[in-house]
Amino acid sequence: MSKEEWNLFQEYIDNVKLDISLKETIRSEMSCLVYNYGRHFCGNQESLKANIYDLKRTIEFLLASFFSIEKKSNNKKLLGRTYHTTKTEILNLGYSIYSNPWEIKFGNNLIGEKKLSSLFYYFGSKIIKESLGFYFSKEFQEKIHEIQNEFEKYVLNNNFIGYISPFDAALKENISIDVFRKIKKPSFVFLHGLPAVYNLKDNLRSDYLFVWGDKIKEQYIKLGANPDKIHVSGHPFLKINKKINLKFDVSKVLVLTKSMNGGIILNQNRYYGDRGNSLAYVYQVQNVLKSLGIHSATLRTHPSENKSWYWKNIDQTFYELDQESSLNESMISKSLIIGPASTVFLESIASGLNYIVYEPIDDLGLSYDGIKLSPPFDSSYLNVPVANSASELKYLIKNKTICDYSVIFDFIKEDYNINILKLLL
Repeated sequence: MSKEEWNLFQEYIDNVKLDISLKETIRSEMSCLVYNYGRHFCGNQESLKANIYDLKRTIEFLLASFFSIEKKSNNKKLLGRTYHTTKTEILNLGYSIYSNPWEIKFGNNLIGEKKLSSLFYYFGSKIIKESLGFYFSKEFQEKIHEIQNEFEKYVLNNNFIGYISPFDAALKENISIDVFRKIKKPSFVFLHGLPAVYNLKDNLRSDYLFVWGDKIKEQYIKLGANPDKIHVSGHPFLKINKKINLKFDVSKVLVLTKSMNGGIILNQNRYYGDRGNSLAYVYQVQNVLKSLGIHSATLRTHPSENKSWYWKNIDQTFYELDQESSLNESMISKSLIIGPASTVFLESIASGLNYIVYEPIDDLGLSYDGIKLSPPFDSSYLNVPVANSASELKYLIKNKTICDYSVIFDFIKEDYNINILKLLL
């Protein structure tokens, strides 16, 4: 490894003695302890919001320890959670979803278990409040194994037949998948967005992965993933309308921020999280728009970002902050979105709103957050307007470039269908 690629902190993490199945998860958790700082993050390690979240989690753990909430049903039981409307679809197939024993989700079934919930709470509090040294301690190793053993008992005693989650990299979800695999019960990840990075670990730790469209599955297969474990479901709520024709209109521009990472992404050799790049991105878009006679725009921050930090540092004579909590509500009143590679791209064109991708890259082909862009943002789609520099962005806007709506068919199957779940359980 060259000096430029070498990261001392990565080497430090490698010294943690832990089962290989949890190694990458621990790497992610530990890097967040080191890098998730600064007022640009909404819930950074030192923020009031992080403390409020910790209090919320304490209340959830206490409730999960002493309460059980079950709707009477003859349905077979799945443990976990999903995003969007997948819960309803699963219910229609004859299965009921029960919340994880470390969280309360109102409207979901829950089987409380005091010892297990207490273990998860203790473990989570230690990770938040203690230093990196906790990960190297004998106590950490013992607690991991104790949680695994108690969680296995919990699953077997309550007859859960499978585990379902929108992601697999977080520590508790990773432990859950490992336990279900040990007792030979299937686990499923229902992907909740376009992957920013494709690799053979993230989203593939479970037995099966559900994705929205054929091109997403194709990317994983190209890397060597087993095609039989990946199923194309379509999107749970985005509706495809073949009659939509996108239009070019700059009267009400919405600019999306380029958020930075709060940790090291898998396979990265160093940390890419310079918050100055987030501001540079915003000012680059502003300069391009002003050069074309556009003198105002609305700025929408990523959910992980702090709006007040942006407001303090942007040009308030040009930008106004988007105050809509719902992206859909925000898009209704806009004529064009300029933003980074994001799942919002699909949501935008599905709603009939043109989207121009702005992703500056360096000489190595890396974006501001240190990743190589994936389809459809890597210029492999000629019908997707992607600018990798300010001059390219100006060219696309000046020439009234419109995204071709047909790209959506590659990444979202027309009809949402997860019936194959019954054959896999």
